[in-house]
Amino acid sequence: MADLDFVPAAVADDLVGLARNELARERGAHYPASSDTDASQEHPNGVTIDLGYRKIQTLPAEMIDVIKDECARLALSHNLLTSLPPQLSKCTRLRYLNVRSNSLREFPEAILQLSSLEILDISKNKIRVLPPEISNLKSLKVFSIQKTRIEQLPVGLADINSLQVLKLYGLPLTFPPPDICTLKKDTPIPADEN
Repeated sequence: MADLDFVPAAVADDLVGLARNELARERGAHYPASSDTDASQEHPNGVTIDLGYRKIQTLPAEMIDVIKDECARLALSHNLLTSLPPQLSKCTRLRYLNVRSNSLREFPEAILQLSSLEILDISKNKIRVLPPEISNLKSLKVFSIQKTRIEQLPVGLADINSLQVLKLYGLPLTFPPPDICTLKKDTPIPADEN
């Protein structure tokens, strides 16, 4: 779905219902005959919740309570989010978070507490500053900040030893100087994921 104009804005009750439906769908896809057992035993790799392209303006705390124990991958791209709730930090199993193409102006503090996070995409938002505490994300492997308004990268990024891919395309970088962030001529460039 490419055009948000055809999707009605999601409201809090709808989002809680959508989250429950996504969990039920995931449970059925992976464990069609499962009983009501412990979520961590039932889904050792966690479940994927895709709520992209739904005109979501806010995430209610109730929705986070529904997904927090099982969600390993959360896709919220192409919505209207201006912030993420502090309760997101309860999603301790979260390994993948995509909030690309929203209206975030500040880096959500709750993300800094997601110690299992491996892939984070905050591209195409209005974020101007990355907090120094970004170095708390010790499991982060892929970090996409393309086409944001970030001008300076915090030195703490160098402290994330697990970081393998840092996507910087389209940033108005002043620090470090852009020529430090460019690849050597013979280094392969990964395909752009616009």
